[in-house]
Parts: sequence; structure tokens; C-alpha cells
Amino acid sequence: MFKLKFLPFNFKRIKKELKDKKKGSMMGALFLSLGGRIGVGSIAGVGLAIYIGGAGSIFWLFLFSFLSSILSFCEVVMSNKYKEKDKDGFYYGGPSYYIKKGLGVKKISYLYALILLFCYIFGFTGIQANTITLSMISYFPISKYLIAFFLCLIVLFIIIGGSKKIMKYSYILVPFMAILYIGTCIIIIILNITKLPSIIEIIIK
Repeated sequence: MFKLKFLPFNFKRIKKELKDKKKGSMMGALFLSLGGRIGVGSIAGVGLAIYIGGAGSIFWLFLFSFLSSILSFCEVVMSNKYKEKDKDGFYYGGPSYYIKKGLGVKKISYLYALILLFCYIFGFTGIQANTITLSMISYFPISKYLIAFFLCLIVLFIIIGGSKKIMKYSYILVPFMAILYIGTCIIIIILNITKLPSIIEIIIK
């Protein structure tokens, strides 16, 4: 963070880069990246951290989010540096590619790809789908199988068109998701504004 001069907080430069049309759809790439990072974990993960570690967890979440935000930037830079283009003009990249081509460690890159594949099939997507389903059936009398069916349909509709379609829908959904998320947080804070000083006190203590 120090070596890159606190780049995630250089909003003037970020704005300039996003407006540079010579570099392609930078805004689309930004929303695609945000879509992969802002999700169920931001809500359920934080709730679980507070449940297990108490209110003090929020302090550490703030601190490490601030310090580690540069890692996302580095991941994207390395993914772009070591990406590969196929015969159809699509790009492939990510940790497996920069571990293999950047560090020159093929075995670990293959191992990483296998672990990630396993995690997505049996972990990440299942946890996210389960959290969405539990949230919905808590408030609406809907069958969990019906929710699962519609989730599969939505995901299939988006990913079947490849990376360009995923970017297109990220461009539409992520800003809406961010506004809804931040807006909900602001409403909750306003409704509990009188409790805010004591909440901050509990977190710090």
C-alpha cells in the first residue's frame, strides 16, 4: 500500500483512468471486478464475524479492508499482464496464469486451479445460493426448490454468452446492487442514529 502511494484512495487518478476510452471498457472491467468481490459474504460474512468475534470484529474488518484493498488492484494488474488470448479473441487469465507465467511454478498453478474449481462447485456458489434462499424463505412463502430453479436460470442466462455478456450484465447490476446496499446501510444508521455513539464505544472497547 505504501509502495504504491495509497493508490486505491487516489480518486483523481481513478476517475481519469475510467474516462480513458483508449484503454477499452474500463468501467465494465471495474463493475465485473466489483461484482466478484461484493456479494453475500459482505453481509453474511460480516454478520458471522460479529457473532463469533463480537463487536470488536468490526474494527479489525475496517483496518484490514483498508490495508488489503491494494491486493485486489495487484491481482487485476497481474491478471492483465499474464493473460492469454484464444483463437476466438477471448482472454483467459487470473491467479493460475500469473503463478505459472509470472513465478514460473507450473505445479502450484495447476493445484490452485483445481482447488478453485472445487471451491466454486462445492463451496462459494452453494454458500451464496443457500444464503439467498434462507433470506427469501424467511420473509416470503416460497419453495426453496423454486428459488434454486430461478437462480440457476438467471446464472445460465448470463454466463452462456461468455465474458462479454457477463461484463454487460455486471455493468447493469453492480451499480444497482451497490446503491441498494449502501442505501440500506444509510437507512439503518439513520433509524438508529441515537445508538451510534454507544455502538462506536462498544466496537473500540
